[in-house]
Amino acid sequence: MTPVVAAVVEYLRADSPHPILELVGPEGSGKTAVAQAIKTAIDPFDGQAPSAGQEERDIIAAVQGSHVVLFDNVTRPASGTEDLLCRISTGGAVTQRAYYTNADSLTLQIHAAQIRTALAPSLRQSDTQDRALIVHVKKPRAYRPEAEVRAEYADKLPEVLGGLLYLLHVSIRDRAAVAAQRAWKHRMVAWNQTGEAIGQALGHPAGYFVDLMSSKRQRAAEDYIEGDTFARALVKALVGWAAEAQPAEKLPSYRHWQKVPGWCAVQIKGRVVVAATAQAICSAVTRHCDDWTSRGTTLPGTARATTGALQRVQGVLARAGIEAALQAISGANNCAWVFLMPKSDGE
Repeated sequence: MTPVVAAVVEYLRADSPHPILELVGPEGSGKTAVAQAIKTAIDPFDGQAPSAGQEERDIIAAVQGSHVVLFDNVTRPASGTEDLLCRISTGGAVTQRAYYTNADSLTLQIHAAQIRTALAPSLRQSDTQDRALIVHVKKPRAYRPEAEVRAEYADKLPEVLGGLLYLLHVSIRDRAAVAAQRAWKHRMVAWNQTGEAIGQALGHPAGYFVDLMSSKRQRAAEDYIEGDTFARALVKALVGWAAEAQPAEKLPSYRHWQKVPGWCAVQIKGRVVVAATAQAICSAVTRHCDDWTSRGTTLPGTARATTGALQRVQGVLARAGIEAALQAISGANNCAWVFLMPKSDGE
Protein backbone atom coordinates (compact mmCIF):
# COMPACT_ATOMS: atom_id res chain seq x y z
CA MET A 1 0.00 0.00 0.00
CA THR A 2 3.05 2.31 0.05
CA PRO A 3 2.32 3.74 -3.44
CA VAL A 4 -1.26 4.65 -2.44
CA VAL A 5 -0.08 6.23 0.82
CA ALA A 6 2.63 8.15 -1.06
CA ALA A 7 0.02 9.41 -3.57
CA VAL A 8 -2.31 10.57 -0.78
CA VAL A 9 0.58 12.28 1.03
CA GLU A 10 1.49 14.02 -2.21
CA TYR A 11 -2.11 15.27 -2.42
CA LEU A 12 -1.40 17.28 0.75
CA ARG A 13 1.14 19.35 -1.15
CA ALA A 14 0.12 22.21 -3.38
CA ASP A 15 3.45 22.74 -5.13
CA SER A 16 3.96 19.45 -6.95
CA PRO A 17 2.26 17.31 -9.61
CA HIS A 18 -0.45 15.01 -8.28
CA PRO A 19 -0.52 11.37 -9.42
CA ILE A 20 -3.81 10.11 -10.83
CA LEU A 21 -5.15 7.29 -8.64
CA GLU A 22 -7.32 4.79 -10.51
CA LEU A 23 -9.09 2.08 -8.49
CA VAL A 24 -10.00 -0.85 -10.73
CA GLY A 25 -12.17 -3.78 -9.75
CA PRO A 26 -15.48 -5.60 -10.22
CA GLU A 27 -18.85 -4.39 -8.99
CA GLY A 28 -19.13 -4.54 -5.23
CA SER A 29 -15.37 -4.40 -4.59
CA GLY A 30 -15.61 -1.14 -2.65
CA LYS A 31 -13.85 1.11 -5.16
CA THR A 32 -16.17 4.04 -4.59
CA ALA A 33 -16.06 3.62 -0.80
CA VAL A 34 -12.24 3.75 -0.85
CA ALA A 35 -12.25 6.79 -3.16
CA GLN A 36 -14.76 8.56 -0.91
CA ALA A 37 -12.64 7.78 2.16
CA ILE A 38 -9.50 9.26 0.59
CA LYS A 39 -11.33 12.39 -0.54
CA THR A 40 -12.91 12.80 2.91
CA ALA A 41 -9.45 12.79 4.50
CA ILE A 42 -7.88 15.29 2.10
CA ASP A 43 -10.79 17.37 0.81
CA PRO A 44 -13.78 17.04 3.19
CA PHE A 45 -17.26 17.28 1.72
CA ASP A 46 -20.62 17.53 3.45
CA GLY A 47 -22.20 14.15 2.68
CA GLN A 48 -21.05 11.98 -0.19
CA ALA A 49 -18.69 13.66 -2.62
CA PRO A 50 -20.23 14.05 -6.10
CA SER A 51 -18.67 12.48 -9.16
CA ALA A 52 -17.39 14.87 -11.81
CA GLY A 53 -18.78 14.68 -15.33
CA GLN A 54 -16.78 13.39 -18.29
CA GLU A 55 -17.07 16.41 -20.60
CA GLU A 56 -14.09 18.76 -20.61
CA ARG A 57 -16.15 21.74 -19.43
CA ASP A 58 -17.55 19.69 -16.54
CA ILE A 59 -14.08 18.50 -15.55
CA ILE A 60 -12.69 22.05 -15.53
CA ALA A 61 -15.63 23.23 -13.42
CA ALA A 62 -15.09 20.39 -10.92
CA VAL A 63 -11.40 21.27 -10.58
CA GLN A 64 -12.30 24.87 -9.73
CA GLY A 65 -14.31 23.75 -6.71
CA SER A 66 -12.29 20.82 -5.36
CA HIS A 67 -8.76 19.91 -4.38
CA VAL A 68 -9.54 16.20 -4.94
CA VAL A 69 -11.79 15.44 -7.93
CA LEU A 70 -13.66 12.13 -7.98
CA PHE A 71 -14.52 10.39 -11.26
CA ASP A 72 -16.73 7.45 -10.35
CA ASN A 73 -17.46 4.43 -12.56
CA VAL A 74 -15.70 5.82 -15.60
CA THR A 75 -14.93 4.28 -18.98
CA ARG A 76 -12.31 5.27 -21.51
CA PRO A 77 -12.12 9.09 -21.77
CA ALA A 78 -13.16 10.81 -24.97
CA SER A 79 -10.53 11.89 -27.47
CA GLY A 80 -8.51 14.80 -26.12
CA THR A 81 -9.75 14.44 -22.55
CA GLU A 82 -6.65 12.60 -21.37
CA ASP A 83 -4.52 15.59 -22.38
CA LEU A 84 -6.64 17.68 -20.01
CA LEU A 85 -6.24 15.10 -17.22
CA CYS A 86 -2.46 15.31 -17.65
CA ARG A 87 -2.53 19.09 -17.37
CA ILE A 88 -4.68 18.90 -14.24
CA SER A 89 -2.22 16.43 -12.72
CA THR A 90 0.82 18.59 -13.46
CA GLY A 91 -0.87 21.95 -13.00
CA GLY A 92 -1.60 24.48 -15.69
CA ALA A 93 -4.18 26.88 -17.04
CA VAL A 94 -6.96 26.90 -19.61
CA THR A 95 -8.58 29.82 -21.39
CA GLN A 96 -12.31 29.84 -22.08
CA ARG A 97 -14.76 32.30 -23.56
CA ALA A 98 -16.61 34.15 -20.84
CA TYR A 99 -20.33 33.43 -20.61
CA TYR A 100 -22.71 35.78 -22.44
CA THR A 101 -19.86 37.40 -24.40
CA ASN A 102 -18.27 36.90 -27.78
CA ALA A 103 -14.89 38.56 -27.24
CA ASP A 104 -14.08 38.31 -23.53
CA SER A 105 -12.17 35.32 -22.16
CA LEU A 106 -11.10 34.11 -18.75
CA THR A 107 -8.11 32.05 -17.66
CA LEU A 108 -8.66 29.28 -15.14
CA GLN A 109 -5.96 27.53 -13.13
CA ILE A 110 -6.27 23.75 -13.19
CA HIS A 111 -4.37 21.68 -10.65
CA ALA A 112 -6.01 18.97 -8.56
CA ALA A 113 -5.68 15.44 -7.31
CA GLN A 114 -7.77 12.95 -9.29
CA ILE A 115 -9.28 9.68 -8.11
CA ARG A 116 -10.98 7.44 -10.66
CA THR A 117 -12.94 4.22 -10.22
CA ALA A 118 -13.49 1.82 -13.11
CA LEU A 119 -14.29 -1.78 -13.92
CA ALA A 120 -11.18 -1.95 -16.14
CA PRO A 121 -8.18 0.35 -16.64
CA SER A 122 -9.52 3.35 -18.54
CA LEU A 123 -6.43 5.45 -19.27
CA ARG A 124 -4.91 4.77 -22.66
CA GLN A 125 -2.38 7.50 -23.49
CA SER A 126 1.23 6.86 -22.59
CA ASP A 127 1.73 10.23 -20.87
CA THR A 128 -1.43 9.74 -18.79
CA GLN A 129 -0.30 6.30 -17.68
CA ASP A 130 3.05 7.81 -16.67
CA ARG A 131 1.15 9.99 -14.20
CA ALA A 132 -1.21 7.28 -12.97
CA LEU A 133 -1.23 4.68 -10.21
CA ILE A 134 -3.57 1.82 -11.09
CA VAL A 135 -4.67 -0.21 -8.06
CA HIS A 136 -6.66 -3.42 -8.48
CA VAL A 137 -9.33 -3.86 -5.80
CA LYS A 138 -10.76 -7.28 -4.95
CA LYS A 139 -14.23 -8.09 -3.70
CA PRO A 140 -14.42 -8.53 0.10
CA ARG A 141 -15.25 -11.95 1.48
CA ALA A 142 -18.10 -10.46 3.51
CA TYR A 143 -19.93 -7.14 3.59
CA ARG A 144 -20.78 -4.80 6.45
CA PRO A 145 -23.46 -2.11 6.59
CA GLU A 146 -22.21 1.03 4.87
CA ALA A 147 -23.31 3.29 7.71
CA GLU A 148 -21.32 1.18 10.17
CA VAL A 149 -18.17 1.37 8.06
CA ARG A 150 -18.50 5.15 7.67
CA ALA A 151 -19.00 5.65 11.41
CA GLU A 152 -15.90 3.58 12.17
CA TYR A 153 -13.88 5.52 9.60
CA ALA A 154 -15.06 8.82 11.08
CA ASP A 155 -13.79 7.68 14.49
CA LYS A 156 -10.41 6.73 13.01
CA LEU A 157 -10.09 9.80 10.78
CA PRO A 158 -8.04 11.89 13.29
CA GLU A 159 -5.49 9.05 13.47
CA VAL A 160 -5.48 8.76 9.69
CA LEU A 161 -4.84 12.47 9.28
CA GLY A 162 -2.15 12.39 11.97
CA GLY A 163 -0.38 9.55 10.18
CA LEU A 164 -0.57 11.30 6.81
CA LEU A 165 0.77 14.56 8.23
CA TYR A 166 3.63 12.70 9.93
CA LEU A 167 4.56 11.01 6.66
CA LEU A 168 4.36 14.40 4.91
CA HIS A 169 6.81 15.69 7.53
CA VAL A 170 9.10 12.70 6.89
CA SER A 171 9.01 13.21 3.12
CA ILE A 172 9.93 16.90 3.46
CA ARG A 173 12.58 16.25 6.12
CA ASP A 174 14.34 13.49 4.16
CA ARG A 175 13.79 14.79 0.63
CA ALA A 176 17.30 16.17 0.10
CA ALA A 177 18.95 12.96 1.30
CA VAL A 178 16.64 10.80 -0.82
CA ALA A 179 17.09 13.01 -3.91
CA ALA A 180 20.87 12.52 -3.72
CA GLN A 181 20.61 8.71 -3.74
CA ARG A 182 20.04 8.25 -7.49
CA ALA A 183 19.36 9.83 -10.86
CA TRP A 184 15.57 10.18 -11.07
CA LYS A 185 14.36 9.10 -14.49
CA HIS A 186 10.57 9.24 -14.07
CA ARG A 187 8.67 12.44 -14.79
CA MET A 188 6.76 12.24 -11.46
CA VAL A 189 9.94 12.93 -9.53
CA ALA A 190 8.31 14.52 -6.46
CA TRP A 191 5.94 11.58 -5.98
CA ASN A 192 8.76 9.05 -6.37
CA GLN A 193 10.91 10.91 -3.86
CA THR A 194 8.00 11.09 -1.43
CA GLY A 195 7.45 7.35 -1.81
CA GLU A 196 11.14 6.60 -1.32
CA ALA A 197 11.27 8.73 1.83
CA ILE A 198 8.18 7.01 3.26
CA GLY A 199 9.41 3.55 2.29
CA GLN A 200 12.80 4.10 3.93
CA ALA A 201 11.15 5.55 7.06
CA LEU A 202 9.11 2.32 7.27
CA GLY A 203 12.28 0.22 7.11
CA HIS A 204 12.47 -0.63 3.42
CA PRO A 205 15.85 -0.48 1.62
CA ALA A 206 16.79 2.37 -0.70
CA GLY A 207 15.23 1.89 -4.12
CA TYR A 208 12.26 -0.06 -2.78
CA PHE A 209 9.61 2.40 -3.96
CA VAL A 210 11.25 3.05 -7.33
CA ASP A 211 11.49 -0.69 -8.05
CA LEU A 212 7.92 -1.25 -6.88
CA MET A 213 6.59 1.48 -9.16
CA SER A 214 8.64 0.18 -12.07
CA SER A 215 7.01 -3.24 -11.73
CA LYS A 216 3.57 -1.64 -11.41
CA ARG A 217 4.13 0.40 -14.58
CA GLN A 218 5.22 -2.76 -16.40
CA ARG A 219 2.07 -4.56 -15.26
CA ALA A 220 -0.08 -1.60 -16.34
CA ALA A 221 1.64 -1.65 -19.74
CA GLU A 222 1.03 -5.40 -20.10
CA ASP A 223 -2.64 -4.90 -19.17
CA TYR A 224 -2.88 -2.15 -21.79
CA ILE A 225 -1.34 -4.38 -24.47
CA GLU A 226 -3.68 -7.22 -23.58
CA GLY A 227 -6.69 -4.93 -23.93
CA ASP A 228 -5.61 -3.08 -27.08
CA THR A 229 -6.25 -4.93 -30.36
CA PHE A 230 -3.38 -3.30 -32.27
CA ALA A 231 -0.79 -3.57 -29.47
CA ARG A 232 -1.70 -7.20 -28.76
CA ALA A 233 -1.38 -8.22 -32.42
CA LEU A 234 1.86 -6.23 -32.76
CA VAL A 235 3.51 -8.01 -29.83
CA LYS A 236 2.46 -11.39 -31.24
CA ALA A 237 4.06 -10.49 -34.57
CA LEU A 238 7.27 -9.30 -32.89
CA VAL A 239 7.56 -12.43 -30.75
CA GLY A 240 7.12 -14.58 -33.86
CA TRP A 241 9.82 -12.68 -35.75
CA ALA A 242 12.16 -12.65 -32.74
CA ALA A 243 11.96 -16.46 -32.54
CA GLU A 244 13.76 -16.63 -35.90
CA ALA A 245 16.64 -14.33 -34.89
CA GLN A 246 20.18 -15.47 -35.74
CA PRO A 247 23.42 -14.20 -34.14
CA ALA A 248 24.94 -11.25 -36.01
CA GLU A 249 27.14 -8.22 -35.43
CA LYS A 250 24.68 -5.77 -36.98
CA LEU A 251 21.43 -5.55 -38.92
CA PRO A 252 21.68 -6.84 -42.50
CA SER A 253 21.57 -4.40 -45.39
CA TYR A 254 18.15 -2.78 -45.86
CA ARG A 255 17.89 -3.87 -49.51
CA HIS A 256 18.16 -7.55 -48.52
CA TRP A 257 14.87 -7.60 -46.60
CA GLN A 258 13.03 -4.34 -47.34
CA LYS A 259 10.61 -5.80 -49.92
CA VAL A 260 10.59 -9.51 -49.07
CA PRO A 261 9.87 -10.37 -46.32
CA GLY A 262 9.84 -6.75 -45.13
CA TRP A 263 11.47 -7.55 -41.80
CA CYS A 264 14.58 -9.08 -40.25
CA ALA A 265 15.57 -10.31 -36.79
CA VAL A 266 19.09 -10.74 -35.42
CA GLN A 267 20.70 -11.36 -32.06
CA ILE A 268 23.33 -8.75 -31.25
CA LYS A 269 25.34 -9.17 -28.05
CA GLY A 270 22.64 -11.34 -26.53
CA ARG A 271 19.72 -9.01 -27.34
CA VAL A 272 17.23 -9.67 -30.11
CA VAL A 273 16.72 -6.77 -32.52
CA VAL A 274 13.79 -6.79 -34.94
CA ALA A 275 13.59 -4.35 -37.84
CA ALA A 276 10.53 -4.06 -40.07
CA THR A 277 8.93 -1.69 -42.53
CA ALA A 278 5.64 -0.09 -41.61
CA GLN A 279 3.94 -1.97 -44.44
CA ALA A 280 5.24 -5.33 -43.18
CA ILE A 281 4.03 -4.47 -39.67
CA CYS A 282 0.63 -3.48 -41.05
CA SER A 283 0.27 -6.86 -42.79
CA ALA A 284 1.56 -8.83 -39.79
CA VAL A 285 -0.79 -7.09 -37.35
CA THR A 286 -3.74 -7.97 -39.57
CA ARG A 287 -2.63 -11.62 -39.68
CA HIS A 288 -2.15 -11.84 -35.91
CA CYS A 289 -5.35 -10.01 -34.98
CA ASP A 290 -7.52 -12.30 -32.83
CA ASP A 291 -10.48 -9.92 -32.77
CA TRP A 292 -12.27 -10.22 -36.10
CA THR A 293 -14.63 -7.35 -35.29
CA SER A 294 -11.61 -5.02 -35.28
CA ARG A 295 -10.28 -5.86 -38.72
CA GLY A 296 -10.64 -2.80 -40.90
CA THR A 297 -11.92 -0.66 -38.01
CA THR A 298 -9.44 -0.16 -35.16
CA LEU A 299 -6.51 -1.69 -37.05
CA PRO A 300 -4.48 0.54 -39.40
CA GLY A 301 -4.84 -0.26 -43.07
CA THR A 302 -1.87 1.65 -44.51
CA ALA A 303 1.82 2.10 -43.73
CA ARG A 304 1.25 5.72 -42.68
CA ALA A 305 -1.60 4.76 -40.33
CA THR A 306 0.58 1.98 -38.92
CA THR A 307 3.32 4.47 -38.12
CA GLY A 308 0.78 6.62 -36.28
CA ALA A 309 -0.47 3.61 -34.32
CA LEU A 310 3.11 2.65 -33.42
CA GLN A 311 3.82 6.14 -32.16
CA ARG A 312 0.70 5.89 -29.98
CA VAL A 313 1.89 2.69 -28.26
CA GLN A 314 5.62 3.47 -28.26
CA GLY A 315 5.69 4.49 -24.59
CA VAL A 316 3.58 1.53 -23.51
CA LEU A 317 5.90 -0.88 -25.32
CA ALA A 318 8.89 0.67 -23.53
CA ARG A 319 7.29 0.08 -20.13
CA ALA A 320 6.66 -3.53 -21.16
CA GLY A 321 10.35 -3.93 -22.02
CA ILE A 322 10.21 -3.44 -25.81
CA GLU A 323 12.11 -0.37 -27.04
CA ALA A 324 10.75 0.88 -30.36
CA ALA A 325 12.07 3.62 -32.62
CA LEU A 326 11.74 4.73 -36.23
CA GLN A 327 15.31 4.79 -37.55
CA ALA A 328 17.25 5.36 -40.74
CA ILE A 329 18.60 2.03 -42.05
CA SER A 330 21.51 1.84 -44.52
CA GLY A 331 21.06 5.45 -45.58
CA ALA A 332 18.98 8.46 -44.65
CA ASN A 333 16.24 7.65 -47.20
CA ASN A 334 15.57 4.17 -45.83
CA CYS A 335 13.52 4.15 -42.63
CA ALA A 336 12.20 1.22 -40.68
CA TRP A 337 10.92 0.49 -37.21
CA VAL A 338 13.55 -1.09 -34.97
CA PHE A 339 12.52 -3.02 -31.87
CA LEU A 340 14.89 -4.02 -29.08
CA MET A 341 13.19 -6.99 -27.45
CA PRO A 342 13.29 -7.69 -23.68
CA LYS A 343 16.14 -9.64 -22.20
CA SER A 344 15.40 -13.28 -21.55
CA ASP A 345 15.09 -14.45 -17.94
CA GLY A 346 18.51 -16.10 -18.13
CA GLU A 347 20.33 -12.86 -18.99
